[in-house]
Amino acid sequence: MLDNPKFQDNLLYENIELKRQLDEANSIIKAIRSNELNSLVFEKVASPLIVCDQIGKVVKKNLTASMLFRKDLNDGIFDTIIPLYNKVTGERFLVQEAIKKEPVCNQEVVFDGDVHLIVNASYLQGEQTNSGFFLISIVDITENYRYREEIRRLDRLNLVGEMAAGIGHEVRNPMTTVRGYLQIFQGKDQFSEYKESISIMIEELDRANSIITEFLSLAKTKELTKQEINFNEIINKIIPLVEVDALRQGLEIRLELQDVPNILGDEKEIRQCILNLVKNGLEAMLKGGAVTVKTYSNDSWVILEIKDQGCGIPVEVQNSMGKPFLTTKEQGTGLGLSVCFSIAKRHGAVLDFKTDQRGTSFYLKCPTIA
Repeated sequence: MLDNPKFQDNLLYENIELKRQLDEANSIIKAIRSNELNSLVFEKVASPLIVCDQIGKVVKKNLTASMLFRKDLNDGIFDTIIPLYNKVTGERFLVQEAIKKEPVCNQEVVFDGDVHLIVNASYLQGEQTNSGFFLISIVDITENYRYREEIRRLDRLNLVGEMAAGIGHEVRNPMTTVRGYLQIFQGKDQFSEYKESISIMIEELDRANSIITEFLSLAKTKELTKQEINFNEIINKIIPLVEVDALRQGLEIRLELQDVPNILGDEKEIRQCILNLVKNGLEAMLKGGAVTVKTYSNDSWVILEIKDQGCGIPVEVQNSMGKPFLTTKEQGTGLGLSVCFSIAKRHGAVLDFKTDQRGTSFYLKCPTIA
């Protein structure tokens, strides 16, 4: 994706647009100082602008500011009604307090959890000695921020892919040899007292092998073998593989499969994605819970929904979903969801989720065959 000219053009556009808006905001401040700004220009300018009196009460704002914050700003104290948080420290950022020390220049803040802004603010002295006001100009950089986060995510995935390509076969070969000898020893009478220990070693080797498989799934050079496949056929094949383990843990897997059209995809990759999502759902629940696997479709998408009855995904994790090595499990690798997001992207599909304290639903939406 990083080599994609369209992606690079979009990122360049975002940076140019960001610089333009910052320059525009600075020009507005200069214009106010020279008394050249009238109400018409104030309203028409693209950047959100807010004027507050000496105690911080909003006395004027333009339409863009109202649309950005989605609330009535009239006569309210800006720092009270608009909670901004420092991008780095996470602490509350009070514009009026900051202006008392020095003008605010290009301060990155976060509003409403996921809206990223750059704030500029200056105190402007009026013609009368005791009068004055301060002007807050804002640039919404949320889209630019998402582009930067996407670049970081792709860099991490590329690093994992390079590591996988380098170590996958080299590590697997000796592991296969060790596992073979352990199986031989396990069947010999002289090692009967070590049978349980040998079983644990074989299980750990299998777990290490599954981790390597997940690494290899993130390799950027992996080629897809696409053909017509059907969600329902794949689900009916793989659910028995995990159903036994689910029943052993006192859990249940429920199927609600509607007739859905075929999609174009790599069966092995879609199979792995479904397995990862179902296993995640099972691991999120206590005894007595159920994972529901649904399929349905609309005019444009064939949709696979996997819903668990766990306690939901923590808020602090939700914005980082899909990042490699991010996990809330004691023995998790943090690669399972990264693999799923990568598989979805390679198929032109969308992987989304909804979560609350009653559980989490993942939605894999694949385009129908045109």
